[in-house]
Amino acid sequence: MAGDDHILLIGGYGNLGRGIASLLAPRSVARITLAGRNGDRAAAAAAAINKDLPTGRVEARCLDVSDGDDLKAALKSVDLVVVAAGTIEHAGKVAAAALEAGADYFDVQLSSLQKHDVLEGLRQRIESEGRWFVSDGGSHPGLPAALVRHASTHFDSLETAQVAMLMQLDWRSLEFSPTTIEEFIAEIRDYQPLVLQHGKWQALGWRDFRRFAFAAPFGERTCTPMFLHEMAQLPSLIPDLHETGLHVAGFNWFVDYLVLPFSLAAFKIWPKSRRIKRALGALMHWGLKAFAKPPYAMIMVLEANGRRAGRPASLRLEIGHEDAYVLTAAAVTSCLLQRLDGSLSQPGLWCQATVVDTDRLLNDLRDMGASVRVVN
Repeated sequence: MAGDDHILLIGGYGNLGRGIASLLAPRSVARITLAGRNGDRAAAAAAAINKDLPTGRVEARCLDVSDGDDLKAALKSVDLVVVAAGTIEHAGKVAAAALEAGADYFDVQLSSLQKHDVLEGLRQRIESEGRWFVSDGGSHPGLPAALVRHASTHFDSLETAQVAMLMQLDWRSLEFSPTTIEEFIAEIRDYQPLVLQHGKWQALGWRDFRRFAFAAPFGERTCTPMFLHEMAQLPSLIPDLHETGLHVAGFNWFVDYLVLPFSLAAFKIWPKSRRIKRALGALMHWGLKAFAKPPYAMIMVLEANGRRAGRPASLRLEIGHEDAYVLTAAAVTSCLLQRLDGSLSQPGLWCQATVVDTDRLLNDLRDMGASVRVVN
């Protein structure tokens, strides 16, 4: 069993936070506090998880992260704060409060420039105080660069590695806060269609978009390149790598061909308008729910090429789960378990994908119900 740390899980009763707590609690002896603005929902989620535990180690707390005093009080006696809520605008406040409290930090949020700028501003203090800060946890971000790192262990020289992702969710069954939807739409504002080609990051035009084969019944899909902060670190970690990128299959015709292009255009005209972000978020939310249809799954495919024993070699790695939130929660839980048992405790500011033990990650994903298939 992993260590008995006290974890404050912000957003603990949401779609993702509840999933993380449900997977982490039976695999550790950690004390977990589910926190969020709705104390009743936090208490209900904690009670449901405690039913399957020999001792009631999951607690609830009403917390408004925008209230500095409330946040400070919540962090007393906490060893690790996990942010699984759409609170990017408060990222600096939570991270700084964690440092003041002497706690480690882990976030499961979109890979935004705003968040990374804030955390980079704290890097020197994080390192000097010996704290463990991990950002971009989850599956997207969180898994693509980890899969490339894992592939590198199968080659003497890894030269190309492309990751394709399909995320087809039953959006109708999910509940999202307005903040979460706004954060989701804000990712579009930072969208960059970059891939590494010939050792340089380059933007692809739509004519250059690639098709990838996903497991049945999904089949081949045209995928859009999407740059992630974690992918930028791969060339320095894998020196022979000269081509890599993340490629994402679309949501549905309405979102792909109407909402997303309109959002990109709107953000160019009104880049900082909160009203525009809210309106686009509402439109995105409606489009995802209105046009959702089965089958549902989240699948990632890695196609890698390089050299092994002096000869050309290739590898295809496929991971997936019928529930994207379970796959995301499982990836987070694996990283947290490595932190709790001390195997992943080096201080500093990291991305989950570039610091996690990838062998253990894939084994943990299997243990938590994901499919993992390696084809040499």
